[in-house]
Amino acid sequence: MSDRPKGGVHYPRSTGEFQSWFGTDADCLDYLAWLRWPKGFVCPQCEN
Repeated sequence: MSDRPKGGVHYPRSTGEFQSWFGTDADCLDYLAWLRWPKGFVCPQCEN
């Protein structure tokens, strides 16, 4: 099982859904951070 986001599940499916998910810039930045690091940020060298 992958920890990566799945299309159609973790992405908005319509303009209205997009606008409700991303009402502020902070909402968008939080979502992008989650897409990049779904388990939180981990250092690639020390894994902390």
